Amino acid sequence: FRLARLSRLVRMLRSLPELMIMIKGMVTAAATVSYTLGLLLIFTYVFAIAMTQLSIDTQFREKYFDGVALSMYSLIIYGTFLDSLADFCDDIRAESTPCLIAVTIFVVLASMTVMNMLIGILCEVISKVAEEERETLTAEKVYDEFGKVVKGLDTDKTGTISFREIEVIVEVREALEALREVNVDPGDLIDVAEDFLEEKGKEMSFDDFMEMVLGLRGGLQATLKDIYFVGKRFNKKFGVLTELMTDLHGKLDGLLEKES
Repeated sequence: FRLARLSRLVRMLRSLPELMIMIKGMVTAAATVSYTLGLLLIFTYVFAIAMTQLSIDTQFREKYFDGVALSMYSLIIYGTFLDSLADFCDDIRAESTPCLIAVTIFVVLASMTVMNMLIGILCEVISKVAEEERETLTAEKVYDEFGKVVKGLDTDKTGTISFREIEVIVEVREALEALREVNVDPGDLIDVAEDFLEEKGKEMSFDDFMEMVLGLRGGLQATLKDIYFVGKRFNKKFGVLTELMTDLHGKLDGLLEKES
């Protein structure tokens, strides 16, 4: 029965992708958050020692700074969480200006700097995790849709894809919609597939095909592999162009010789 409830909980979480993104973001940011909280703890400990020493011979010492442990508690509650900060500062201001200055510096460092930095870290990490998760979900959806299309067009039942089959694939409505979802131009897919198949052979596996499709998504950062592939394509085109120019130059020389 407990396993059944656990399975229902897992299905519920999967149906709420935004919640899963937040949980994964919190787990991913755990190390950085720990370092930030450690920095806050160091600030609190240092200022607790200072306040314990500066508050000697004051009336508020017994209430707020009677020992390092109580000082840390007071600084965390009043200086970091800002609970009744006005009353806390008024009690200190009435007796000790140096203590008020020290508390003000701690509030600026702990509450306004470290805590806001912690919020920024969490927002940045969750944004990156959300982007990665959305790309993963989109890739999985496109992978499934192309799998169905390729399975229906694989007439020779080899499990591989030829250039002719790719030309047919980009004419299928479902395939075009899948390409549109990942921002891939069908014309670019045909051009790259032609060069890709020259390297791999006359046919490619479905995994290689999907790697090629997902590698053509718009907005991706160029890698050394992409630059190398583009360089090879340009070298090939320039080679063909050089041969044509050489052939044309030979024909022109022949015509000039006949005229002379």
